[in-house]
Amino acid sequence: MSITYVHLLLAFTGALLFVLIQVLLRRPWQSKPGLETLLDRHNPIERELYHEYLVPLLVYEEDYPSFGRILRLVLERFPLGRFLQEEAFEKGLTDLRDAVFEPSNREDLVWAMCQIVHTFVRDPDVEYRCRPRLQVLVDQFLKEVES
Repeated sequence: MSITYVHLLLAFTGALLFVLIQVLLRRPWQSKPGLETLLDRHNPIERELYHEYLVPLLVYEEDYPSFGRILRLVLERFPLGRFLQEEAFEKGLTDLRDAVFEPSNREDLVWAMCQIVHTFVRDPDVEYRCRPRLQVLVDQFLKEVES
């Protein structure tokens, strides 16, 4: 049995289709979504709360990318209002929000971020639903704030 032109054309077409599907599934032209993706996923009442607290935090994503990833990971699964009931969490968010518009030192920013991350880490539901990914992101966050 010899390989004909039709067989080669079918094999080439199949390989090309396989590569195209792989590229489309990975979408390399799209950047990884940041905190801004959280702003579009909530009803109008929650949207105002998210805009008030999360829009200013976009400023910190460049310097502390793992902090933004931690927020996105947790807040995609749990509403922000659930954590605002905790005083330390709300103070951390408020301090970060206000620091965008006022001069502040790095230690205060790191302290506020650590309060937020600490609230997430000690929540048993968050730990259960975000377990493997959260631990890696927290380790990355700790390395970022140490340097």
